Amino acid sequence: MSNCLEMGCDRQAQARGYCNRDYERRRMHGEWGTPAPRTYAVAAEGGCIVWLKPNSSGYGPHVREYRKMFGPHSIPVGMTVDHLCRNRSCVNPFHMEIVTQGENNSRRDPQEHCRSGRHLMAETRRKHGKTTTCGECLRETWARAEAKRRAKKELM
Repeated sequence: MSNCLEMGCDRQAQARGYCNRDYERRRMHGEWGTPAPRTYAVAAEGGCIVWLKPNSSGYGPHVREYRKMFGPHSIPVGMTVDHLCRNRSCVNPFHMEIVTQGENNSRRDPQEHCRSGRHLMAETRRKHGKTTTCGECLRETWARAEAKRRAKKELM
C-alpha cells in the first residue's frame, strides 16, 4: 500500500488515498479536492517539515497548514501561530502553538548583530528608537547628524 496523500503524513493510505485520521477530518470538514503538490521535505532532526517553495506573499504557509489540520476557524481573532521549534520554514502543525502577538514577539530570538555586522554584546547593545544597534554605530549616526547640522549652519 501507499502512504497517505496528506502533506506531512507518513501513515498508510486506507480510503481515497488518505489514512483514517485524515480521511475522517476531510469527511467531517468537507475539504475534498486534489491533494497539494509536495513542496516540502522532512528534516531528520526534530521532525520539522520544511517548506521548500519560495513564499513571496509574506503570509506563511505554516498558517495554511495549521488551518488544514485543525480547521479553518482554529486561529482566533487577535492570535497568531508561533513556531515552537523556532524553525520559520517548518510547516509541521504539531510544532506550532496559538499565542498572542506580544507573546510571539517576546519569544523571538534576540538580535545578534547590528546593521553593520558587528556582534551585539550586552555591554555594547543600544536601543535607538525602534531599532537595536551597537554603541559604535550609534556614535557614527550621531557624528553624521552633527556634521550635517554644522554644514547647514555654515551655509547660512
